[in-house]
Amino acid sequence: MEEQQEARERQRMQSYYSRTASDLQRLVEAECDRMDYRGSMMYDEFPDRLMMEHTCRNIARQYGRENGGKDEKTAEEELLDLIGVLFYNEMFRRRSRRKHYYNLWL
Repeated sequence: MEEQQEARERQRMQSYYSRTASDLQRLVEAECDRMDYRGSMMYDEFPDRLMMEHTCRNIARQYGRENGGKDEKTAEEELLDLIGVLFYNEMFRRRSRRKHYYNLWL
C-alpha cells in the first residue's frame, strides 16, 4: 500500500517536469530497466563511475538522435549534468528498493 502511494506521489511530481526533463527521464528509466538484473553494475557496492558517465553520454546521444535539430555533441554537452542527476537518482531509488525487499526476506 505504501509503495503504491509513493509511486503515485513520484508520478505526480514528475508531471511537473519540463518536456525535456520528462523525455530524459523516460530514456533514463528505459536504460535502468535494461540494467536491472542480478549482477548488474547498478547494484555493485561501488558502481564504476566511468561506466555510469558512459551510460549518461549514451542517453544524451540517444536524446540527440531522437530530437534532431541540434547535433548530438551539442545536446550531449548541454544536457549531461541533468541526465547525470536523473540517472543517479533513478539508480539510488532502485538500489534502495532492492535493498528494502532483500531485507524483508532475511
